[in-house]
Amino acid sequence: MSQIPPQNFAGVWPADDRPAPPRVGTEAEVLTAYLDWHRTTLEAKCEGLSPEQLSARAVPTSALSLHGLVRHLAGVERWWFRIQFAGEDLPLLYYADDDPDQDFDDLGGDPAEAFATWRAEVDRSREIVAAAGTLDAAGMESRSGEPIQLRSVLVKLIAEYARHNGHADLLRESIDGATGV
Repeated sequence: MSQIPPQNFAGVWPADDRPAPPRVGTEAEVLTAYLDWHRTTLEAKCEGLSPEQLSARAVPTSALSLHGLVRHLAGVERWWFRIQFAGEDLPLLYYADDDPDQDFDDLGGDPAEAFATWRAEVDRSREIVAAAGTLDAAGMESRSGEPIQLRSVLVKLIAEYARHNGHADLLRESIDGATGV
């Protein structure tokens, strides 16, 4: 069997203290660990940057910024875990029918506030997952009226974070040249 050359492995983020997701575990352990790994990755991509750098739209033609990604993912956490799965009656974050892209477009607020909101939503999401007790538990998807199992919500969030962590990689490298997984 051939070996993959070391230069083909992605670099590791400086001071990377993210716990590696398990290679063996229950479905719930693996899914929640991968989601937490992606959450921590987003946070790592934003570490050490000024508010101006976090709000920079560092890739021409794109409205994306790290600040906007944090706002967006706070809204995604709320939407899927609290509103769709747990059925909580809450307003959407950073969204209005007449301004649906507030999360990315309106960066007038302090990024530290956006991080506090995101962390609070992540904490609440973790509480909801713990209280569900099983991945078979289901909420009601409001758009379709169909049930949605917790395992599907977790997979949706992993995919959402993975996509946006790719954006965060590009944004961070454009801001200060920092790269790594």
